[in-house]
Amino acid sequence: MPRVSFRGPTGEPIQDPSADYLCNLITAPPEGFWARGSGDAEIEVECSEDQKLSLLILHHEALGFYLKFLKAEGRRIVDTRSSLSDRARLTEVVTCSDEWMASAGLFLRPNAAADAVAEFASSGGLSEDVTWICPEEIPDGGNW
Repeated sequence: MPRVSFRGPTGEPIQDPSADYLCNLITAPPEGFWARGSGDAEIEVECSEDQKLSLLILHHEALGFYLKFLKAEGRRIVDTRSSLSDRARLTEVVTCSDEWMASAGLFLRPNAAADAVAEFASSGGLSEDVTWICPEEIPDGGNW
């Protein structure tokens, strides 16, 4: 069974968090949760000594949550994907988390983000209910 760890905005790690816990942080977080520390979170799934999967969770008060998937083999990133909600808004860049710049079209509504986070935490896989795009699909003027 892969090891799962969660690091919230203040950096404290939680080992093997429940799917309910993670979903609640997205759909009904404690007041000010996403304004603390770095303002982002990360889930890491260690599949083997050489392979790690990560899901970065970035929050925007009005737009929701941007999810960024990374697959690493050793120290090398071999795959990167971003959640997509609106391709037409990929050149509109907003500030989220701790001064991170990202295209507005990458942010999911909380319920969709929560489902994708739960899927990732339980399997290391990407939710089929979310459209995932590669960095190369971001047009000039956008940011991932």
